[in-house]
Amino acid sequence: MQNSTWKLDPWTLLLWGGLVAVGLVGLYSITHGPAVEYLSASVQDNFARQFLWIGVSAVGIGGTLLLPVRVLRYAAYPAYVGTLILLVLSLLVGVE
Repeated sequence: MQNSTWKLDPWTLLLWGGLVAVGLVGLYSITHGPAVEYLSASVQDNFARQFLWIGVSAVGIGGTLLLPVRVLRYAAYPAYVGTLILLVLSLLVGVE
């Protein structure tokens, strides 16, 4: 019988948390410094909006970490090809 307990990789979660923290520190330093009076309101609101994307990424990484390795191996090549197609499309269709 297969063990039904989910094991999340603590190193992946720790690295994700570190990247989120560095990103928030960077955004905070940009939007809460002495030059904040020269920034538009939309730029100042970026720090608050970032918390929405932290939640979205937490759900995404949590779902990915709960997938069996077999599923990730099966989806790796199609995801790689799809990513390459999107990169080529951005070169051909994208506007500078």
